[in-house]
Amino acid sequence: MVSEIIEEFTNWTYFNGIGSFILLVVASWFVGEGGEILGNKYDASIIGGLVIAWLNTAPEAIFFVTSLHSNNPRFAIGAVCGSTIVVCTVALGACLWIGTRARISNTITLQKSVKQQCTILFFSVLIPLSIAIFGFNIISCLIGIFSYIWFLWYSISKPTNKDNDYSSKKEEHGGHLEVGFEELQIKNEIEEEEEEEEEEEEDLSYYDLGDFDNYVTALHADPKVSFPLIKITNQGVSERSFLRFMDAMTAHDRWHTVKKMQLDGNDFEVAVSKKLATDVLGNPHSSSSLTSLDLKWNIIGPDGTKSIAEALANNTTLITLNLDGNELGEEGAEHLAISLVNNSTLKNLELKDNNIGDEGAIALAQGLSGSKSIATLDLSNNSISTEGSQALAENLIGPIEEEDDEEENAEQGINLDDDRTYNLQTLVLNGNPIFDEGAMAIAAALSTNTTLLSLQLRNCSIDEDGCLALASVLSDTNTTLAEMDLNTNTPGVQGEITLNDLMMGQQGLYIEWKDPNEASNWDSDEIQQIIEHYGTHEILSNILRGFSLVPLIENYKLLGALEVEDEQVAENFLEEVMVDEFLLSGLDMLITILRQGIEESEDDIHELDDNLIPLDENDWVDGADQLPPLHKVLYNKFDRIVDLLKVDVPAWDSTHGAFKPLGFTRLKIIQFINALLYDSYIPLNEKLIELEIPQYFLGLFEEYPYNNFLHREVQMFVRNCLRLNSLKLKLFKDYKLLEWVMDLCDKQWTKPQSERSEFSGHLANVVQDILRFDFDDEIREILSSNNEWAKFIQETYQNYVTQEASKFN
Repeated sequence: MVSEIIEEFTNWTYFNGIGSFILLVVASWFVGEGGEILGNKYDASIIGGLVIAWLNTAPEAIFFVTSLHSNNPRFAIGAVCGSTIVVCTVALGACLWIGTRARISNTITLQKSVKQQCTILFFSVLIPLSIAIFGFNIISCLIGIFSYIWFLWYSISKPTNKDNDYSSKKEEHGGHLEVGFEELQIKNEIEEEEEEEEEEEEDLSYYDLGDFDNYVTALHADPKVSFPLIKITNQGVSERSFLRFMDAMTAHDRWHTVKKMQLDGNDFEVAVSKKLATDVLGNPHSSSSLTSLDLKWNIIGPDGTKSIAEALANNTTLITLNLDGNELGEEGAEHLAISLVNNSTLKNLELKDNNIGDEGAIALAQGLSGSKSIATLDLSNNSISTEGSQALAENLIGPIEEEDDEEENAEQGINLDDDRTYNLQTLVLNGNPIFDEGAMAIAAALSTNTTLLSLQLRNCSIDEDGCLALASVLSDTNTTLAEMDLNTNTPGVQGEITLNDLMMGQQGLYIEWKDPNEASNWDSDEIQQIIEHYGTHEILSNILRGFSLVPLIENYKLLGALEVEDEQVAENFLEEVMVDEFLLSGLDMLITILRQGIEESEDDIHELDDNLIPLDENDWVDGADQLPPLHKVLYNKFDRIVDLLKVDVPAWDSTHGAFKPLGFTRLKIIQFINALLYDSYIPLNEKLIELEIPQYFLGLFEEYPYNNFLHREVQMFVRNCLRLNSLKLKLFKDYKLLEWVMDLCDKQWTKPQSERSEFSGHLANVVQDILRFDFDDEIREILSSNNEWAKFIQETYQNYVTQEASKFN
């Protein structure tokens, strides 16, 4: 037996078997990890994957032992190879996929219990290997069976870490964790840290801790509970209760585990801030590791700020401090300024809505001058004006090159020490009236700054001069700033043009000076300034390629005010429009230009007075050579455009028979021709008649009976023709408009409503226009002498109106 085994070592099949066993261990290891991931996410057992792996291989293991006992090791190894390859492929692949998708870091970290199970698995693999090498006997068989039973019992009976934690918490609090205060949470923030030894985490996330006083009593009695994050927000917890909570934390020296405290909106006053200062921030005997303290929207006032500030002088752990809305005033700002001179760890300081004023800003500027730690300072809504902003700029951003005397600089808190360093990365002054002078001071300081990344000056009463100064320094010298917010200021048209050019010209710089969703409200003179700045050719070319000047101005407003006065520019533009790639967008642009930016819905005929119904035909133009540049080029290219309209499109087969599509391009050309009538010239109207466009349009109703968009455009074409002296007579005499209307209406309105074509309503609108418009004597004669028309109106049309009205009764 032994000689046969040794001989098999020389055969690749045996090495394949040993390799398969090793892969089985690796696969089971990863299956265990997959079980752990599933356990956390879907409440499955963390050892589910391991059990499944062994249940799949158990029959093959038994067959393996039996085959070896029958002196057939090659057959035994082959059977196990097949099984392990399948298990390894499926288990290893599935668990790697689960692991990499479930963990942000794409790394595998095993829990302690899984490692123990895998250790047992490793030793159990040694049993069939020993049988393969030394031969089968009843003792090794019993050991193998025992190891399998032991493994399954250990895996099934051992609870997960989560179960252990929950059970222990229930025991510590008398069998339950509900102490009842509405929405009060003291949460555990889960942080992924690389540590040599893994520690059990206290996880109190999302437990309902209602009755705060009862909870504090339980906390006093339990020295084991600790919290990386303490969050009590907007709950109205009494100051007395929270002070008892802090006493419980201090009594058992729990502060060393607390990383963050979020206590906003609780109306805490001076006592809480003093307690935080003595027990947490400034206690030399405490092992506090607090990095973030959020006290916004409490009422600690200047006295409470003084306690916190004094503690900060020697604090070496706090990174973020938020005191928004705490009524600090000038005095509170001065307390912070004095202490922060000696602090080298605080990076983020938020002091919004504290009414610190200019004096408070000057004090903070002096206290933070040269600070190597402060990276973010938020002083929004603090009544800071020009003086305060100048001091902040000089001390925190860069020197202001002004020839002021030393006494004036000292009064404003401006320190002209050449050895200062500037490390601030984000400055937020939103809602402070710093005016143009403050903006100019900041601009001057930015000229030498290399650290500031974000500057927020929203609603700071900055006008055109201040915006131009900021834009100029960013254009000429400063290349570091990545974000500037000037929203809700008044930069004026030249300021907005300059800011827009700056943002378009510098990659990596984002400037917001108005809400992108807010419509511009420039008057015609200001729009002309924008057009003159960018040039007609550049505007047309860029909009055609999909670019825009939003938020400076919307494309339709820009095009609506655009007058193409250069024939060569018009020629170049129309040539680009005729390219297939740009045809649709180009026609859209032409429609906007011709309609002068007015949407068709804004020109509803029913909203117009009778005297405004006729359209101006610019009858001062006698011939095509007198047309404006754009219209002249359109006149010359009109044949090409109409050829695209009249192209024959093959029908499609559908469930309802042959279907003939109109297409977006042809519909857009029809809309373009309607716009051309809106900005009408007699030579172009004559061109329409020459190319038989009216006759073609009238025929589209029946040719495309289901295209409601087309029917509306044809109706609008008829309406516009009736408003033009050069076309309306042609429509009645040459194109038999009345006969066309009566014929289609007789075909449609005599049918049941459910069987009528989509264009029935549009036909009714055409009839209404004919009845409403005030025509000249010649057309009135055509209408009054047509007996069929009179009968149609009295019978067919009135019946239709009655039927339509009945649908709403």
